Amino acid sequence: MPGAGKTILASIIIEDLMELAKSNKRICVAFAFSRYTDALTVEEILAGLLRQILEDHPQTIVYIQHMHDHHSLRKTRPSKQELVGVLEKIFTSNLFDERFCSLDGLDEAKSVTQFELLDTLSQLPVNLLITSRPLHLLEGNVPTADHFSIIVQDSDIERLIEEKVFQIPTLEGLLANDEFKAWVVKAIIEKSSGMFLVASLQLDMLAVCVNVHGLRKAVETLPIGVEAMYQTTMVRVETHDQAAMAKRALTWLVHALESLKMDDLRYAIAVDPDTFKFDPELLIDGPTILSLCCGLVTLEPESELVRLVHYTAKDFLEPYLKREDPDPHAMLASTCAARLVQFNLNNRQADTQANYSQRQHSHLSVALPASTRDLILHCSSHPICGKYGRFVCTGSWIHVAAAYNFHELLEEWFHPSCHPADGSQSQLLPPSPPDLDINAQAFDGSTALILAADFSHAETVRVLLNVEGIDVAFGDRDGWTALMFSAANGSLEIVEMLLAVVDMNHASSRDVFGNTALKLASHNGHVEVVRALVRFQSTTIKNLSKGASSEEASFISECGEALVEAAQCGYQGIVETLLGVKGINVNYVPNGGRKALMCASVHGHKSTVEMLLQHEDIFIDYALPNGRTALAFALKEAKHDIAELLRSHGAQEPSADIYKNFIHNDSIKRWD
Repeated sequence: MPGAGKTILASIIIEDLMELAKSNKRICVAFAFSRYTDALTVEEILAGLLRQILEDHPQTIVYIQHMHDHHSLRKTRPSKQELVGVLEKIFTSNLFDERFCSLDGLDEAKSVTQFELLDTLSQLPVNLLITSRPLHLLEGNVPTADHFSIIVQDSDIERLIEEKVFQIPTLEGLLANDEFKAWVVKAIIEKSSGMFLVASLQLDMLAVCVNVHGLRKAVETLPIGVEAMYQTTMVRVETHDQAAMAKRALTWLVHALESLKMDDLRYAIAVDPDTFKFDPELLIDGPTILSLCCGLVTLEPESELVRLVHYTAKDFLEPYLKREDPDPHAMLASTCAARLVQFNLNNRQADTQANYSQRQHSHLSVALPASTRDLILHCSSHPICGKYGRFVCTGSWIHVAAAYNFHELLEEWFHPSCHPADGSQSQLLPPSPPDLDINAQAFDGSTALILAADFSHAETVRVLLNVEGIDVAFGDRDGWTALMFSAANGSLEIVEMLLAVVDMNHASSRDVFGNTALKLASHNGHVEVVRALVRFQSTTIKNLSKGASSEEASFISECGEALVEAAQCGYQGIVETLLGVKGINVNYVPNGGRKALMCASVHGHKSTVEMLLQHEDIFIDYALPNGRTALAFALKEAKHDIAELLRSHGAQEPSADIYKNFIHNDSIKRWD
């Protein structure tokens, strides 16, 4: 049931467990809250759990360091499989006696995320607490879990009323008579339908009463149920002089793409309703905003985040507010754009990142607001931020348009003949920028095409590739090309568009760290992208003349590198694809010295090990200079099933010295 106190209960449980963990470092506690205001991916939640564990237990760095260094070097982020693998190693280590994880609000995650999240978390060797509204997938996918319903008792509502009344002096005085107070409490219990949320809002309504007569009348007319409660609350909002300001605040909280702090909200609504320009004289303080919204908004003191009182409030307010403003994102986008222009943030240097830069309200509005068009047109040194708030670069109008997927504007500017030039239609089109250089580079060397590929904007890439003079081979200061970014991101559609216009040399080009598009796609587990790249290069080599031996040798070497990456992460589909390349060096030895078979063995990817062992050229007893083999690594990591598999294929036993000084020496880590 909504508003029954699931989040409060989860918070109490977490706090209790954390108190235990403070006095006993062999207890591990991690938690996550899923909120409709901040839609998180499975990878983000897993990374958050891992970060908590590392902060509370620094000794777990030995399990995390390799993954961190690996991705820092490549400018990538860990995959779900990698994060799960590290968490499993931590939870199965001898560091902890008890392990607890909690996820509150599974039902508030996006529907496409719910199953994946539940499936992933339920596989971890940990005591798991999940709170949610009833979901069919809960019982079907975790049949061994204990399910219980959280039902509010009358005594719980009574306790809430006592606490709230104590905080409202006027109401406390009016309820001094025990008999009258009992009548009021009984009425609230009946009309709240067993929901803390409704009872709390009802008390907010009663707080304005100044005498017993008024209080009695208000109690008698209290709405029943959450929908009626919201409807009545909005009637209260609409009646005061600052109703427009309150509804503007509610609109921001309903449609903002992430949680706002109180100061964010204060400044967002302090704008001229016609020009959307910020006016400091329109600023109001936080308590006033909370009062104007009549209990529909709450402030979290520690984080200073302001939110709607409950996710059911968003469900009610979204259609309610759209009756008056059917295109709320236009207002949000115009406010952000006007703010940027007003303070010259469109031309700010990279020392400050504008929080507004990554908002997407312009795309969610029915039509692109004029203020947004004007802002982009006047950008000359604008900070561009990517996912997770990652600062990318500072760029001009073309880089901003490409990074934030304003492909309509790029189409208008580079292909004006594609748009009608008659009547009012042409007058609505903004003027073109003075310098239409399709290959203009941002401060980090990125071109519009590179940024569009980095942000996975297929439509923008399509528009840019149709511009005469586009150079698809440009790389940024690290040598990353558009193809590398799209391959690393798994953007198959963009990869295929780029492969249609590049040659063999570009497809296999390397960045300053030696990475290729194929290697990046393999590392990140993008099997379809790997297949597309392999197919392109194989076909290209086949179509070349007999003098293509150098290209073929380079391609085979590249496939060997990619195989190591895929084997390390256990990506079976990619391993199978690469093993199918004619002439692939299954024993390729990268700079680190660890072959594919070693990597798959040490990480426990049995199916991958089996596939590698089937290859006729596999060298099972390859050893590092220190004498360590795939079997030695499997034994070191206690991967006994893999060790037996290697032995069954004739692997030689490690020497006594390797057993003593490596396999059975806990002070030596696997890659030391």
